[in-house]
Amino acid sequence: MPGAGRYRHRVTIQQATEPQDNYGQPQKKCVNVTTIWASVGPLVGKEGHSSEANQVLAQHTTLIKTRYKGELDTKMRALFKEQAFNITSIQNVGGRSKEFHLYCERIEGHEQ
Repeated sequence: MPGAGRYRHRVTIQQATEPQDNYGQPQKKCVNVTTIWASVGPLVGKEGHSSEANQVLAQHTTLIKTRYKGELDTKMRALFKEQAFNITSIQNVGGRSKEFHLYCERIEGHEQ
């Protein structure tokens, strides 16, 4: 079992909602679900090219490891050090529900 010091980062998990404004129009908003202890680190960095605009596209994959046992899904996002990450995949390590790996991609241009 991983030691407690391994999970030394605070990560906030958010869920997207669409409450209606005073005129009945949906407003996209993210609400905090929970704040967890986790280990956060880079996994992969990739660069590619967009054929349409001849632009360089960057993709940054981050691995978040946690013992959190609540509901997690890929419709949620994670916030760490004022950076937002879309959760793209969740792995229940060993199938024992003791440790979860969240594979995430950084949301470019996001600041809290």
